[in-house]
Amino acid sequence: MDPPRIIDRFILEGYPKSGLNVKFAFSSDGKMLAAGGEDGLVHVWNLTASNKVRHQFTAKRHNDWIRTLAFSPDAKMLASGDAGRTFCLWRVADGALLFTSTAHKSLIDALAFSPDGKILASGSNELFFWDTATGRQLRPNRRELTALLSALVFSPDGNTLVAGNWDGIIELWDVRTGGLLSTHTGHTKAINALKFSADSKTLVSASFWGTTLVWDWETLKKIGNR
Repeated sequence: MDPPRIIDRFILEGYPKSGLNVKFAFSSDGKMLAAGGEDGLVHVWNLTASNKVRHQFTAKRHNDWIRTLAFSPDAKMLASGDAGRTFCLWRVADGALLFTSTAHKSLIDALAFSPDGKILASGSNELFFWDTATGRQLRPNRRELTALLSALVFSPDGNTLVAGNWDGIIELWDVRTGGLLSTHTGHTKAINALKFSADSKTLVSASFWGTTLVWDWETLKKIGNR
């Protein structure tokens, strides 16, 4: 088997050497790349032409380490969350700040958009749902969770939010009501990634210590164990 081939190589101009512990996020169409680091700066590049990587914008609103980044499904918005409990929603076209919040009580480790882009979920030791058009909090839930949320993903139909936490537990939340539907164990360490298959039938979860679990989504969402 031939070794992996590097398709392209480029330097992300404008990214400071002080931006350590860098987080990255691609838009779903692969045309935009966002990055953030310990300096609190948010950078976005346009990758529509691989030989002409264009710097879209750099924004300074965070005063702490960027912990998570997420593009909306249509790539028109970018959400960023930091270790100082602040998250921001940006307009990708020009870097305009749409809204920001300091509602969380601790660092924000996970952000996710609903499939239609109308709802943004933000996770720390609390879970919030936000209206991306108005910045208004939906279904207020001030209940403090037992463990910090570390990964979020909406189900393909947008009805359920899947959350993974630092205790390795998967939680299913009802997007309509904001209520907890069920919890599921399998990981022994913190969950750092959640992803649905293209046919929406399978959920994959991965932990910081290399464990990957594959779940039958139809079965998982029917289990009620609260």
